[in-house]
Amino acid sequence: MRPVDPTADLLRAPQHAGPPVDGAETAVAGSVRRGCAVQLSASRGGGRVRDVRYHAFGGPEVIAACEYVARMAEGAEMAAVRDARAVEWLEALHLPRDALAALLVLEDAWRRLVA
Repeated sequence: MRPVDPTADLLRAPQHAGPPVDGAETAVAGSVRRGCAVQLSASRGGGRVRDVRYHAFGGPEVIAACEYVARMAEGAEMAAVRDARAVEWLEALHLPRDALAALLVLEDAWRRLVA
């Protein structure tokens, strides 16, 4: 029996990759030149996060984490997801510790988006 890889489904069937929907707020962090860049967008309505989308440049860990964050946030109350952290995503996805630097770029974009 193979161990469960929580990132496999996120990479195989991304549901939130793509351009922002009209009227969505957008936040960007990182740099392509430095090897990791993330653009997040979302709409808000009734205190909830809606229409989460992302573009990501980086390794599979970054892409999987972007999809994870988008799925976690979609439809959630803003207050419930506002304080999400890269370390939590790293643990939830069972990623190696050296992926933390890239996930901190995602966290930076997330903080800007929900500020």
